Amino acid sequence: MFVAPAGTSAHERCQLRSWGWRIPFLLSAVLVGVGLFVRLSLAESPEFEAVKARNTVNRLPVVEVFRECGGRVVLMAGGILSAGVAFDSRTSYRT
Repeated sequence: MFVAPAGTSAHERCQLRSWGWRIPFLLSAVLVGVGLFVRLSLAESPEFEAVKARNTVNRLPVVEVFRECGGRVVLMAGGILSAGVAFDSRTSYRT
């Protein structure tokens, strides 16, 4: 929010066009570094460590999800899809 006004007021338009578009990408590199630091400093949950130690990690967990609670997944997907369709229909075909 505060980077854009500071960047446009301090530099001329041509300078902003030549190198200013790189600023968001440089800032995202900083965010990637922060995210990597946080991820590497967190420990795995004891439940996952136990499953990993038994070597029973599922290769396709989505199959297990649909096998155990497929009806709820389909119901939730239908609800979300119908809400999106209703919103898009209302905003697109406004009378």
